[in-house]
Parts: sequence; structure tokens; C-alpha cells
Amino acid sequence: MELLNLPDIRLVRAQYWPSGRAQLTNIALLSIMANADTYLPNFGQTKKMHRPVDIDHLYPDPDADLPILLIATKATVLPGGKVTPKDSHWKLAWRVGKTHTGVQIQRELHVIRDVGLNHLTNWGPLTKSCEEYTKAVEVTPRMSLVNRRRLEKIAAETPVRKPDGLWNCQNWIRTVFEAAEKQGLFTYREWTSAIAVVTNI
Repeated sequence: MELLNLPDIRLVRAQYWPSGRAQLTNIALLSIMANADTYLPNFGQTKKMHRPVDIDHLYPDPDADLPILLIATKATVLPGGKVTPKDSHWKLAWRVGKTHTGVQIQRELHVIRDVGLNHLTNWGPLTKSCEEYTKAVEVTPRMSLVNRRRLEKIAAETPVRKPDGLWNCQNWIRTVFEAAEKQGLFTYREWTSAIAVVTNI
């Protein structure tokens, strides 16, 4: 049997998950190494990019059971353009508080495309004000803080594919769901039912 000629795992760890952030597991790294031509290094982040505003220091995730939402936002139609449900943006989120004016604050897991770039980026979990959306569905009514942190770790370790015109945020969310199911955070019925609700948005 021919062995894969894979790079040193320590070099890949440095390339795909630099110091200062939680470490990737060796299993996640081996998956990336075996598909190095498919995925972007460092989850799409570059030194010239700036991490989005994160207000988790103002609204920490509470130690309480919270519902997990799958949120779909229909893509904006440009003049002369056409969008399909595949163009809608998906994210996972849970509400962690409100501002003094009543604006909902939520913790979000998703991949985004920064202005001027042709690829998606995984910045890890972010806390921000709730934006307008088209549809939100409850994936599970209760998840503990401990399990939400496990979910965050899964999302933070889920790589981003190089642009191919097909793979997008919806595929990324499905990958997160599949990994979370394996760890017992969601049942197959929970996450597939949630996706069925937003598939045609």
C-alpha cells in the first residue's frame, strides 16, 4: 500500500492555526493535510485582514441552557442579477443578552466573505448585535454552556475550502452539524429538520 506523502504535522499546525488561538486536534490537522489543495491556510485569514468586531467581553456567554438557532438570510438581488436559495447565508447563533435599547446580542458561528476578497473566512465564534434575517429555526431548545463551548471548538476547527463556485457557508454549516452530531451535541433529526426549514429560503 502506498503511503501518503504528508508534511510534518508541526509545520501544518503552524500554518493553519498560528499561536495565540486554541490548538487544532491532530485528527483535524490530518484531515487538512490530506486535502491541502482543497482548503485555505489559516481558515482564510491573512495578516492584512482585520478580525471583525467582537463584543464578547461586554456580553459574556451566560452559564445557562440556551436554544441554538439556525439563521438564514436571503441574498440581496443586484440589478439584473438572480439569486437562488443556495446563495442564502446560514449561521448558527444563540442569544446572550440585550443592549439598554433592547437590541438582541448573539453569539455567532459562520464563515463570511470580507469585502474585496473572493473567498470565505472562518474567524471563529463572534458576539455581535443581531442583524436582520429571513428565517430562524430552533435546532435544539437547550444547550449548556459547556456544550456550547464544545460546539464553538468544532466550528473554530472546521476549515474553509478554496473558492470553487460551489462550496459555501451552507456546506460549512453542514460539516459543523455532522461533527457536532458525532459528539452528541445534536441528533441527526434535529439538525436535518432545521436545515429542511431553511433550504428553500
